[in-house]
Parts: sequence; structure tokens; C-alpha cells
Amino acid sequence: ELRNKGPPTQTSKSTLIIHSVQRQPQKQLLKVEQTRGGRWHEVAIDDQQGMRETTGPGGTQGQHVHILQPSDNQAEVPPREGSTRSSLSEASGISGASNRTYINEASTLVLETIENGIKKYYLVPLSIAQKSKWKKKGTKLHIFNDHTFIAKHLPGGTQCQVCSKVLPRRLGKQGYECRDCQLKCHKMCHIRADNTCPSSNIQSIELSLLPVLSE
Repeated sequence: ELRNKGPPTQTSKSTLIIHSVQRQPQKQLLKVEQTRGGRWHEVAIDDQQGMRETTGPGGTQGQHVHILQPSDNQAEVPPREGSTRSSLSEASGISGASNRTYINEASTLVLETIENGIKKYYLVPLSIAQKSKWKKKGTKLHIFNDHTFIAKHLPGGTQCQVCSKVLPRRLGKQGYECRDCQLKCHKMCHIRADNTCPSSNIQSIELSLLPVLSE
């Protein structure tokens, strides 16, 4: 029986090589773990930048364990954090753009505040309207054709009732709505509302007698 076994043939060696090649995984991270010593390790193939290759725990050939130093952990392990921060930054930028006040001389900008439980109104001059921060806080009213437009977040798919185009799907207040007749439109379209508001309450505010908001 010992004589019959003999050394392996050339064919069996070739078969072993083929099996070894077939066992190699694709280029992807299989597992990432942190040891008790605080070091990260992952099972993968081929050397990558910032890693060093060692033999597997069982000493088997063909299995590669990559050890990441703590300094590499920040750059290599959490790419999703970077993308999340990027997404949040983009979302924040979009939201900031949506919350900006649209200024146009064709409409009258009035600030509605509540002081000591009483509503008060101030005309906002262009010089102050263009500033990002005002001394007083309140609701900005954009008055045009007896419409009293206020900035609102409108659901995606809402159609502008002035230009008939769909409002963008964004975070923040991306459109204007008349709080008397509920006319919805793009911010820049509110000065193109040709029809007078049929339910206007703007007459209750005497615009000509309003104090001017100071800096």
C-alpha cells in the first residue's frame, strides 16, 4: 500500500494550484474588527496602502490578515463618516439657500413681531433686508398685489401657481404661500402673481403708517 501511494503526480500539483487561485476572494473588505489592544484588523486580499500583510492565525498560506495601525483607522475604516459629513454639509447648504429671503423692490417687505403679547409691524428697507441678521426677529411678510406671502416648506411635487412649474424638492423653506388665499409659488415668482388676492387681510395693516425697522 505504501508503494502504491508514492509522491504526488504533476497533475495533482496543478490541481492544488488551481484550487489555491480559486480560493482567492475578490477585492473587497470581508471583516473589520478591533482587538483588545485597540488595533483594527481586517481580512482581505492584496496589499493596500497603509497596511502590512501577515500570515493568518493558523499559519495557513494564501490567507492574508491586514493590520491597521490606530493612525490608519481614521482614514481607512470609516469612509462612510466622511460621506455622511459631506451629505450633511450639502444638505445644510441647500437648506441655507432655501431659507434665504428673496428680496425684490417690486414687493413690500414687512416684519411681523410679537412684543408684550401684541402684534407689531415694521417696514424693512432694502439696506436692512439684504443683511443676514436683524435686531428684531419675527415673520417676514412679502406683500404684492394684496397677497401676503410667507416662506414655507412645500411638499415635493407642489406646482407653482404662477409659472406652473414644479417646486424643487429641498429641505428648508423653498417657496412662498399667501397666508390669506394659500397661493403657492416659487419665491421669485411671487412678484408675477397677476391676480389680486381675493381673501386679503392686508387692509388691516396701514402700511403707510408703519415704523421703519432700524439697524
